Amino acid sequence: WLGWFGFNGGSAGAASAITAIVVANTQLAACVSGLTWLLLHWVFHHKASMVETLNGTIAGLAGITPASGYISPEWALLVGFILGVVSYFGVIVLKKKTIYR
Repeated sequence: WLGWFGFNGGSAGAASAITAIVVANTQLAACVSGLTWLLLHWVFHHKASMVETLNGTIAGLAGITPASGYISPEWALLVGFILGVVSYFGVIVLKKKTIYR
């Protein structure tokens, strides 16, 4: 996670206001996506799962990377939520279509 901050925040090339927005957007999207996975897993399986939460966090980190310097923190929250929902149900569909269950 810390490396992701270095990658996203360091992409600006200098410590500036844009760098602060990039780091904030990265954190917000990752947290919201992880919480979305946690809540969806709780709704469908009636238990919390650290693995599911971390999967959602990684989805949020990967998904916000291209947009982190171009959107406001409010949009980062929305992007994190959308990434969480889409990636969660994407994994569910893939699990059902493969041998892994």
